[in-house]
Amino acid sequence: MAINGFSALLNNTKRLFGNRPNPHPSNSNSNMVWAPVDSWTYGLLGPPEVNSVDPHKIAKLRPEWKKATDIAVQSVGLLHQNNQFDNGYGTVVLISLDVALVPFHVIAGKCLQNLSVTFGAYETDTHCLIGHTYPIKSLLEYNDKLDYALVLIGSNERQRLPGHDFQFANLTTSPPSTTTMVAHCPGGGYIKISIADTCDENGFALTYCSYVSTEGGSSGGGVFNNNGYLSAIHVSRSTGLCGGDVNERYALPLRQIIETNPCGILARCLDPNPTWNRCLQVCTAPVKPVCVPPIKHTSSCTSREMFDTNNKQLLNLHDLNEALKNLKPSISGIDLSMLGVPGINRNMMNIAVKTCQEHLYHGIKRQDVISLLKKLCNNLVETTQAEYIYDTHGDKHFPGGPPGTKFLSGKTVVNPKLEEIINPHIGQIRRDANGKEQSYYLTKSGIPECGNSNLTIQVDFNAATDTITYHGYPDNNVTKYVLSRTKTGPSINT
Repeated sequence: MAINGFSALLNNTKRLFGNRPNPHPSNSNSNMVWAPVDSWTYGLLGPPEVNSVDPHKIAKLRPEWKKATDIAVQSVGLLHQNNQFDNGYGTVVLISLDVALVPFHVIAGKCLQNLSVTFGAYETDTHCLIGHTYPIKSLLEYNDKLDYALVLIGSNERQRLPGHDFQFANLTTSPPSTTTMVAHCPGGGYIKISIADTCDENGFALTYCSYVSTEGGSSGGGVFNNNGYLSAIHVSRSTGLCGGDVNERYALPLRQIIETNPCGILARCLDPNPTWNRCLQVCTAPVKPVCVPPIKHTSSCTSREMFDTNNKQLLNLHDLNEALKNLKPSISGIDLSMLGVPGINRNMMNIAVKTCQEHLYHGIKRQDVISLLKKLCNNLVETTQAEYIYDTHGDKHFPGGPPGTKFLSGKTVVNPKLEEIINPHIGQIRRDANGKEQSYYLTKSGIPECGNSNLTIQVDFNAATDTITYHGYPDNNVTKYVLSRTKTGPSINT
């Protein structure tokens, strides 16, 4: 959404964006064919040779990416607390003389007058460069659901805008053809370069695969092609809760932003000579600094990590409770019982904290934090893998064992199948046991190894260790297929 009331005529576009260089006429953005985003395809490559390395090493490791790296280290900056370069929140990309692109979640809940951007901060082969720092002046445009914002950057103490001192990124709506370069500030520090293989475009997000490591501070990292054109920004990673690989990282393509807001700033920045007659105005800065609202749209599928107000990533419940004490006003600690989620354990709670998409901010309410974690925890009760332990009492049901009803195959064939049968019921078991030890009988139609018999699996659940001890046997006395606390009892209803 654009900030209402902050508009200027289109002929002021040049002042806002400057004269955009176009060193690659063949890649002219104004002549670009804008293919639908769902037509983007990528080739899956092997592991890259570069993963979060200092920029000066690229010339030796991957010389074909040196040009793109030289542009990236000019246009990528670290967003941080005023006068605290070591307190970085995330990465921004300069797209004009004084406008930067950043994920909304990086600035959510923060007052922009407390933030600055440092460009040109990276390590060379001999020393560290800090570059120059500039204040954030205002919020120009944002979409919290799509997760992007455009901020106006002010002049520094030398009365220079960042675009006077550093090269801003050239933009493209085309995806990288093969390999992708990500320039980001992992850990909220110096710029690092990763060169990643790319995967199929996934829904509304560009996906790049498991060989890129991202940390707190990487959000907003620029995704560049080998000509140094910015095509997307890094926004999140998969939590693994919705079928994605936990190593997948997701980026927001510029194309998505432009399709969502074709009259917005980014569309103007991409095409200095627009042909849309309906787009008659562009946004400019409000008079006063603003405080950004908190995040409203969250998902258990992707993670932007939870941070405290000092941008320290929170890894577990202990970290969260320590951070809550330091808020203004302070919030006393949260424990498992407050969530009201049957079957939750401390390990799941720690995972929920680590994968929650929120920055804590002063004034947040206890119930807001609990609500953020509760949805994740309900999902984790269902999806977290338990440890399976075979009970040797079941040996008599296998060929060669003591007398008993026999399976037709050995344990190496049967037991993995028994675990697969138990696994869909793990959420029911955890909720029903609700923190206690409990035994169950799971009766099913027989697997092929049962011959003509049905199947019974005895399950002993230990909530303290989140383990399932089990054994199964062919059973001719099964009368109904249920998960029950007793052999012939009613089905559990959780």
